[in-house]
Order: sequence, then C-alpha cells, then structure tokens
Amino acid sequence: MAPNQIYRALDRLGPRVRRVETLNAYMEDAGTPGAIMLCRICGRIDALDVQIDTAIDRLCGAAGFQSARVIAEIVGICARCRSTEASIDREAREQPQ
Repeated sequence: MAPNQIYRALDRLGPRVRRVETLNAYMEDAGTPGAIMLCRICGRIDALDVQIDTAIDRLCGAAGFQSARVIAEIVGICARCRSTEASIDREAREQPQ
C-alpha cells in the first residue's frame, strides 16, 4: 500500500483515530476532547481532559475570529521521565569528585 492510501484510510476512520500533528502520526482516540501531551523523552502520549476547544472558541470570538479547527498539542516531559531525570541528577551530585 502506498503511504497516501494509508493516510486516506486513517482519515476515513474518523472518530476512532486522532491525528498528532507534531509527530505527523495517528493514535487511537479515547473520545476525550481537549489537548494531548507528548513527552519528548519517552514518546508517551496522554490526553488532557479539558474543554480547551470551548475556551479557545470563546477567546477567538472575543477577538472577532472564527476558528475552523483547534489543534492543542503540548510537548514537554512526563512525570515518569522527570522523576528519572531527577534520580540521575541526585546520583550525579552524590558521586565523590
């Protein structure tokens, strides 16, 4: 199958998959509206269960702007990777010089 056929098939799945613009990838959609969080270290993707679309629509409306689509992807470091980094930093500080 050619890549464009795969992307067309994924687009047709509609509400069952969600496009992750930052990664140019797709993920299973849990049906939760809102933003997704992407860990730049381990690659974990989690949904952030907030009504961000409503807030953005309200802000856009106040500015006289009508949004056509809202893409909310937050890239950062997940709690597990942060705790791992903190452990590594602690161990490095505790090493005798």
